[in-house]
Amino acid sequence: MRPLHIMPPLVWVDQYPFKYESMKSYYDDLFSEENLEEKPHQPLMVGDAITSYLSNNNKQPSRQEHNKEYNQWLNDNLTNIFSNIYGYNPSIKLIVTNSWSNRLRRSGKTAVHHHKTADWVVNAYLKVPENSGKLILYPPNIDNNFGFEPRTIDIKTDDVLLFPAWMYHGTEVSESDDDRITMSYNIKIDITSTDPHTGYLI
Repeated sequence: MRPLHIMPPLVWVDQYPFKYESMKSYYDDLFSEENLEEKPHQPLMVGDAITSYLSNNNKQPSRQEHNKEYNQWLNDNLTNIFSNIYGYNPSIKLIVTNSWSNRLRRSGKTAVHHHKTADWVVNAYLKVPENSGKLILYPPNIDNNFGFEPRTIDIKTDDVLLFPAWMYHGTEVSESDDDRITMSYNIKIDITSTDPHTGYLI
């Protein structure tokens, strides 16, 4: 028997020059005690780890002016993948339904989870110090994995990963005293769109 490779890749990676230091004041405010007090406990954030997941819309990373060029770059790349690899019409709309950032410090990690309310997830790694926790991707069914082992991904600063929202994922525990900062977008594909433009990110 031999395998039939009928599926296109499910996980994609690229790099984007984010220049985190130019955005640091935004993240200092986003993770400030004043803003964190507005949000309930987040069970996925373990140890010294916090998330802006429930921030109001105006504070979401996807809506910030400093991410305008990144949003356009991402839109162009995703539209190319979805139309040329997965066969979608190039006129699809790519809608960011939610966006947030996570910060890990020593002892912090993100527990295993998925984003099944979305279609795809984009994780951007704005700042990844050494030993701050690798990404772990899990097989579709953790309880019956058909022999597939979790894959550890050695991500770097400025990496951008795309993967299906149903894919379970988490992180290793950070062993760094420096901040590990990530930015995530939940993306829905509007296949009913007849917009003549090449998809867009809200």
